Amino acid sequence: MQRPLSALLLLAVTACSKSSSNGGTGPGPNGSLDVTITAPAGVTGKVTIITPTDSLITITSSQTLNGLAPGNYIVRASAGVTVDPIVSTGYTGAVTGSPASVVAGQTAAATVTYSAARPGAGVLWVASQLGNTMSGFSSAQLATTGAPAPAVVLGSGGPASNMQNELSIAVDSSGGIWWVTGTDTLRYYSASQVAGSGNPAPARKLVSASLTTARAVAFDPKGDLWVADQAHSSLNEFTAAQLAAGGSQTATVVITPVFGSIKRPWAIAFDKKGDLWVANYGDSSIAGFSPAQLATSGAPVPFAGISGSQGTANAIGIAFDPAGNLWVATFADTISKFTPDQLTTIGAPTPSVILKMPSGTFSIPIAFDNSGDLWVCAYIHNKLYMFTPAQLTATGSPTPTVTISATGSSISSVNAMAFSPPATNLPIP
Repeated sequence: MQRPLSALLLLAVTACSKSSSNGGTGPGPNGSLDVTITAPAGVTGKVTIITPTDSLITITSSQTLNGLAPGNYIVRASAGVTVDPIVSTGYTGAVTGSPASVVAGQTAAATVTYSAARPGAGVLWVASQLGNTMSGFSSAQLATTGAPAPAVVLGSGGPASNMQNELSIAVDSSGGIWWVTGTDTLRYYSASQVAGSGNPAPARKLVSASLTTARAVAFDPKGDLWVADQAHSSLNEFTAAQLAAGGSQTATVVITPVFGSIKRPWAIAFDKKGDLWVANYGDSSIAGFSPAQLATSGAPVPFAGISGSQGTANAIGIAFDPAGNLWVATFADTISKFTPDQLTTIGAPTPSVILKMPSGTFSIPIAFDNSGDLWVCAYIHNKLYMFTPAQLTATGSPTPTVTISATGSSISSVNAMAFSPPATNLPIP
């Protein structure tokens, strides 16, 4: 078995990750930032402050941040969420006072206000590549085994559908959805468009010469969208401003391969530290890039990676659970767990858990809900399977606790799914 990333063990690799903090200390006198968060009863907000050095501070309630180095601080509101065992109702936060200018010896102020529930929230979106639809299932519909008609269906399901060949989707902080179809174009539905069923034209398109065959998308903690391109074997960053503008855009950062570090990328995901992980179908490896490595264009050596390990052959889906474990789905009908300790260097660790799915599952997309349940899309069987945390603790062939079967084209050769809003205990913005 080839182990292209294992050869990188001969190189000196330094991991440099940024993380959330309660403040900063810079040269000279410091200042403060007072952030006021207002939300309806039962709604918890999540606010990220991006510092002048590009580090992140995350808070969920009103707070005064002291000891901050002078400079501009960007205040960004993720979805406010309600309590639900599967998927919450999302609330969009309105921000004032951003960017906040922190001055030595003074206190800047910013506010985030959550008011009404956002349209189209509280569902699991399932993108059916051959069904030419994207279906939204509510928490109540996902609670028990059955074949429910989706709460929302986007696309007509035929050749005139505006949902065609969707390969990956990502939900933004407003509840809107970006998706890719293996071309140079990103497409976007706004939150209002996904609130009800229909076949609307995309509200926005972004076309980029940086892309040829866009295969996977994921938002970073700053709200920028990263796109994995298979033809270029590259990772491409588009800022929130570029996404808002649409049209023709050049990727702000482009990460290219070194020693096969990126080869036919199939899926991407961010962990709690802001590291970007890439599932390379082309050489059956998983590569990790730190925020420092993602700051500028180049061909950095991954700070960590898994290559030649059981559980990574033909990897096609990855997701992090609330504890920071990486789960990898393969064409071989397995889903394997790698612990955080196994994600610190380059090597071929043995998975701590290997779940065997029903034959022919081809579990391409996987995702975790608010309770830490693992949801798996069976590409061939056209079903959704749910496994509880108790079923994820040991190697075996567990029987799904919940099975959702297709109604019409609602689950048909699924390549992508995403909770809206994302699970409350995950780092997804």
